[in-house]
Amino acid sequence: MVIGTATGRTAPAERPASSGERAGARQAPRSPGSGSPPGTATSANYGPRAPTATTGCNLTLRPRPEHDILRRTRIEQATDHWRRRYGHRASVEGTVSQAVQAFELRRSRYRGLAKTQLQHHLTGAAINLTRLDAWLTGRPLARTRVSPFAALRPAG
Repeated sequence: MVIGTATGRTAPAERPASSGERAGARQAPRSPGSGSPPGTATSANYGPRAPTATTGCNLTLRPRPEHDILRRTRIEQATDHWRRRYGHRASVEGTVSQAVQAFELRRSRYRGLAKTQLQHHLTGAAINLTRLDAWLTGRPLARTRVSPFAALRPAG
């Protein structure tokens, strides 16, 4: 048995899932009689970064229960209540990121819970002093990284 992928290439159905694929997920079959697969990306859609015959473009169809969970979660994420709750996490993530990148907090310098806890408290104080200095001197906060996909969205 052979499954068709959105790239038009075929592969044996018994092949093991690669690291980027989820077990049980299926690839969308190619439309019969069409010159190109459905949803084929063209240079009109992507410009110079359009998928080529070698890179392809894949569409993953997940099992029904997993698809329903994802759909419900995406609907929930569009609500104001969810965004307010997530805003708290986003602010904490920024602090943790600064602690890891600027203050090397990924690993403890000391052994033992008491000394490690002291290191965390002193690192927290150092982060607060760094942020206070940036605020007093008018140094702007670092810009949030924009993913290549988000950069494609038109301004406004």
